[in-house]
Amino acid sequence: MISLCATPINDLPDEEVKKSAALKQMEELVSRLQSGPKYHTLTASDRALLIKEGYASDLVNNLVFMTQRLTHPVHTLGSSPVTHDDHVKIGFTYAAFDPALYASNTVAEQVKQRSKGCCALCESDLTATESGAVSHFRPVKLLDDIANDGKTPHTTYSPYYALAYQHDNLLYVCKACDEQHKAGLFPVIGKRFPDTPLDEEQAILIHPYREQPRDFIRFNPLNGQAFAYDQLSAFLMASRQLSSQEAELLIWTDPRVIPEQHATSTPISDDFQQWHEALPSDQQQLLSRGQISIDTYGLNRPALVNARQAHINQLLSLYEAHKKLFSNEATITLDDIPVSAYRSLSIDVFNYLNTQQNVDKSKKQSTPKPLNIEPDYRPSPAPIAMLNYPTWLRSCLVYCVGESELQQQQKRRLVMLSGQDAHFGKKPIEKSVFLAIDWQRDQHKIVKVKSHRNIWETSFSELANTRPQELTHLFSQNEVWIEGDFSSLQN
Repeated sequence: MISLCATPINDLPDEEVKKSAALKQMEELVSRLQSGPKYHTLTASDRALLIKEGYASDLVNNLVFMTQRLTHPVHTLGSSPVTHDDHVKIGFTYAAFDPALYASNTVAEQVKQRSKGCCALCESDLTATESGAVSHFRPVKLLDDIANDGKTPHTTYSPYYALAYQHDNLLYVCKACDEQHKAGLFPVIGKRFPDTPLDEEQAILIHPYREQPRDFIRFNPLNGQAFAYDQLSAFLMASRQLSSQEAELLIWTDPRVIPEQHATSTPISDDFQQWHEALPSDQQQLLSRGQISIDTYGLNRPALVNARQAHINQLLSLYEAHKKLFSNEATITLDDIPVSAYRSLSIDVFNYLNTQQNVDKSKKQSTPKPLNIEPDYRPSPAPIAMLNYPTWLRSCLVYCVGESELQQQQKRRLVMLSGQDAHFGKKPIEKSVFLAIDWQRDQHKIVKVKSHRNIWETSFSELANTRPQELTHLFSQNEVWIEGDFSSLQN
């Protein structure tokens, strides 16, 4: 990652009016439902009333009002006291957001120019394939929150819906970074908005517009792997009594000081790990931003590291050619050999080469060639299998358990959070709780659909390959459920 300038975006006049109207209605709808009771959902008549009052039907039909259960309860639904694990959630599904407003041709072209046609997260060049898309730094369609074990997620609506059209929340990204890795992940330190004001929320992920990513993430000039510069710099300063400038110079002089966190154990990796584990927990959190961003954005996925290695080879050739044309002793920077893709990596490679040039000639060795990744190298595994499923699908599918179904263990109703759903949105239903799908555990379970004629089977994978409009029709006309070994929600 590298710092990007959030140049102003000039909206078309009609787009600006539409965005303002949509955001105003979203905020009014959420405010209107703040005092709603637990365990109730919006009925068809409730939604009809809101539409009659002038709210857009696309917003009303994709308005979510539900009581979500995050962990197994300890009390019966409706008993006293009510379990603290049940929380009323109010928000919107993916279909409430108009991509014609946040990703129109006008907006997309300007967001694309901010990162020179490269992915704002991994810096891959997307100009040749035109495969980039406008997405959001703070997710607006859903939030994937990771539990304390670091692996188990629960998905809910995003509290950042009002940032859907905010210009400094828009990034030009590749599909791998956006859908296969980051998706709805947005970890924070401490409280999350709206439990704390947005400007006081402590985001962990590095924002390329508002921060200097190179203060947190840099690249090994020998093998192209991203590493947490914030952690390594602090470690070298503490363990070797260096200044920040001396620590930076040491990394360029001898990249072997960069710990290989996912390869065979080495002395430097072991020393670093011991030092890191001995830090107070609050300091560990503050020094975790670079590594968590690397893992969340998937910056060390094998295909990406391979592409960086090829880029290093190109830089070495350009470096040698430049030195032959000009002075052998001159330092070379991005100003001399401008590149668009992998600029942060290029800075590290040029600084490494320039530093090697200044080493005492009696000790200087030939310029090392880029190293191949060791055969046993593996990037950090994705914490959750749900990232294999598109964001739009996961933002609208949940389990629904009615008051009469709390003891049920072999069946769980699946609903689509839309006013068109036959169960969730079309008719009054009993008091209910909603549970996020456990994609890690349930992704291979059979999905059953009951129409007025018969019962047939499908799967989450098949649903993921269905067009959203067809999926809406499926849930509006049928009863859908999953059969399997589910825990009772009632003692």
